[in-house]
Amino acid sequence: MTTSKGYQTKEKIIATAARLFLTKGYHATGINELLAKADVPKGSFYFHFASKKELASKVAEYYSNRLEHWIKQTAQGKNWAEFISALVEDMKVVADQGRHLGCPLGVLGVEIAFVEPALATEYARAMDRLVVIFTEVLERSELAPAEAATVARRAFALYQGHLQYYRMTKQVEVFDRILWDLISIYKQHLKPC
Repeated sequence: MTTSKGYQTKEKIIATAARLFLTKGYHATGINELLAKADVPKGSFYFHFASKKELASKVAEYYSNRLEHWIKQTAQGKNWAEFISALVEDMKVVADQGRHLGCPLGVLGVEIAFVEPALATEYARAMDRLVVIFTEVLERSELAPAEAATVARRAFALYQGHLQYYRMTKQVEVFDRILWDLISIYKQHLKPC
């Protein structure tokens, strides 16, 4: 399948913005810097996007699709302990390489929450889709649907909190705490035999 040069340029701008927004922040990333890093002509931005806010919306979609795909694939056919172990191991490998920057949906959503509330809602909706995957795995791991939904929300809050802490400290052992906490929260809800 071939894609047009215009499509490739647009995707390059989105991917570059995603990286810069996560490393520098949405507000600290200027359009000129973005275009220079993407190595595309200045006119390309406004040809593809009406505003930086519209680009940020596409970045939310970009991260949402990537994370949802990765988490769904990681969860496929696994129970909760297997899923969380695989998820955390994947993140820890990236962290050991110094490339883990926290959850992009959480990081960017928090940054823009009060200045761009409609945009922050897009990031929150993407996170909600990840909670649904957590819920599905918990149901597959023998929790009743209502209980699975409650545990999934709590587990996702722990997951996000730990990732925010990791982003601030760069302490790789945070991933061990994520693993322990997310498996523990599930075990607390198992019915004794």
